[in-house]
Amino acid sequence: MANISWQNIGNSLTQFGNGLLQTTATSIALKSAKCGSIFGFGNFGGYCGMAQMYADPMGFSWLPNNSFNCANRQMGNMIAYQYGQSLYQNAMNGASPSYFGFLNQNNVTNQMNNEYAGDIDKNQDTSKGKAFDTASDSNFTEISIASAESSDKYKNDLSELGKSYGALIDSNKDGKVSQKEFVDHELSKLDSNATEAQKQEATYLAMNAFNKVDTNKDGVVDWKELSSVFATFDTSSTDKNSLDGKIDKKDFDNWSILMKSSSTNDFDTAMQKNYRSLFKDSK
Repeated sequence: MANISWQNIGNSLTQFGNGLLQTTATSIALKSAKCGSIFGFGNFGGYCGMAQMYADPMGFSWLPNNSFNCANRQMGNMIAYQYGQSLYQNAMNGASPSYFGFLNQNNVTNQMNNEYAGDIDKNQDTSKGKAFDTASDSNFTEISIASAESSDKYKNDLSELGKSYGALIDSNKDGKVSQKEFVDHELSKLDSNATEAQKQEATYLAMNAFNKVDTNKDGVVDWKELSSVFATFDTSSTDKNSLDGKIDKKDFDNWSILMKSSSTNDFDTAMQKNYRSLFKDSK
């Protein structure tokens, strides 16, 4: 009989547990992919699971028999999928907002060193922010957000859009966007008959998005960070260097899903790159 390493078993269980959490978080994000708001929280489609979590989700590749390995991989995938789906349903049916807060606290994305951009003017016009909300809530093909005539014009247009959208979300008019204001704004887009489970799901996704947009982790979102979000939506998923001032529906949906994920991904990389490109004041 082969020697069994307790360290291998411990590592396997750790990998299995992390996989279940990721399965749940990804399922929540994919479930709301068909939506209309800026960060994709407007509507809720059907439950969407994952085809296969890992090639060897339970970490039993160290077992000596190849045929036994194959059976364990198949069984491991089945167990992980079923348990991940069960965990998702339990979370949606009974988890409290504090549970989602715990998940967010343990999934913090990379931090930048950019300084706070300064308060948004109390008299800032919100018409551009409202116009974007209206457009992104529709079944659009393309949204024009800035002129690509020059880098300065592009930066100015996105800066104005970031300030306008920030002022729209800033309900207490203190010049900045708190996590509560950010989440409340997204919850306001839900249907009036939304269930408690749907509200909890939207809260979780909005908190994920807030954590990504708050790149310097100072607890608020400023207008430069919001402007960088719009630049990221304007980034082509096939050509990461393309910024033409027009948001394509396919790119919007792609970035929205990544933005709502609790794990670090291409959205974080693209947003940080766009922030540096626009404002050049981050180390």
